[in-house]
Amino acid sequence: MSAQSSGLASIAPACIDGSTVRAAYKRSLRTGLYWRLSPEERAILKLSCSFSVIKSPTLVPTLFKIVSRVLPSLARRAQALALGMRVVEERVKQALSLGYYQALEWLKDISFAMRVGLSLMSVPKAYWPEIT
Repeated sequence: MSAQSSGLASIAPACIDGSTVRAAYKRSLRTGLYWRLSPEERAILKLSCSFSVIKSPTLVPTLFKIVSRVLPSLARRAQALALGMRVVEERVKQALSLGYYQALEWLKDISFAMRVGLSLMSVPKAYWPEIT
């Protein structure tokens, strides 16, 4: 599990919404996973529920690891979105250099970035583009 969570921390989002943290807290209590977390992780999770948005660059990766243990599907979607956005940004730069200015619309489509990220995550890392 530690190898997976270290990989997730490298693709942690820039901020975490408070509703996500509250959902993770409630689910951890409901499933009993809350008591399997370390005391520090429990304190971070419980105290972070009172904020609407967490933007701290030191707290976000730590909180993302905790949330990914409680809500693994959410962590996979966040990882796919972050990965997809990086790939789409690079492809838009390439398209703009070739003169295709309509590619700027790709940056506005979050579902496109999610599809790109999920498809890339299902491919072995040997075939990933150099930007990742």
